[in-house]
Amino acid sequence: MAYEHKTKAGNLGDVFKHLTLCQLLDGKLEKHQGKFFCYADTFAGRPAYPIEQSKGWRKGAAKLLDITVPPLSSVRYWHQHVSATKTQKEPYYPGSSKFAEQLIVQHGFKPQLLLWDTSEVCVNALKDSFPQAKFVGQNEVKVNDLLLEQADFVLVDPPGIRSRRHPDYPSWQSLAEMMALPVDMLMWLPLPDSLTSSRNVSHRDIRKLAVSMNLTVSEVTWNTTGMLGCQLLYRADPLIMGAARRVIDWMAHTMKCQAKHFDITSI
Repeated sequence: MAYEHKTKAGNLGDVFKHLTLCQLLDGKLEKHQGKFFCYADTFAGRPAYPIEQSKGWRKGAAKLLDITVPPLSSVRYWHQHVSATKTQKEPYYPGSSKFAEQLIVQHGFKPQLLLWDTSEVCVNALKDSFPQAKFVGQNEVKVNDLLLEQADFVLVDPPGIRSRRHPDYPSWQSLAEMMALPVDMLMWLPLPDSLTSSRNVSHRDIRKLAVSMNLTVSEVTWNTTGMLGCQLLYRADPLIMGAARRVIDWMAHTMKCQAKHFDITSI
């Protein structure tokens, strides 16, 4: 079944995801050699989303746009691109693939994009926005797809985890298998709310498995509810992961959230 991201553009979870993605990619690109950089997005969604002046936007991206930008490469890059889109006639918030493509170009490499989504609307929008993409497929990516192992970096950003309420979402088993891919990656997982809590895997189970596969896990708790808001699971060079943790800590402090980090030394 086809599913599509329904999130409001630029909410708090989006910003944590995109700042972490940009920081990890920036670190990878600083050390990259060659002419091309291959980026894979397994749940690409749309290349951009109309900005809606919702509560999520005001407490997420809009709040971060109004502060003095610190000397962190990912924050400066994010701020520059989101600020630029706001001045357009029809302002939009960039999707993950747009952030990635432009960052790759900024570093002087030619982007090779591998993009998957099950929604025909999203796939058509991706093809229009990225006509030079190496691959855009309307299907749920399989972990044994050889294209994935060609990537220099993989983003796994599902709309959620399969549950009784959302049988169309990807299964936890398929997501867990992606953790074992021999590539650097970021997996962003929204935590279940009262409507999706019927899924059969807890954030503790996710954390334990991820750490055993040499991924660092950062968990962010929302300040307004005290609930765990999202998990960020990532693998890269230790120095790059350290920089990503510092960005997450800075944003958590700025947004008055709490962030905790777990790695192989935690177990």
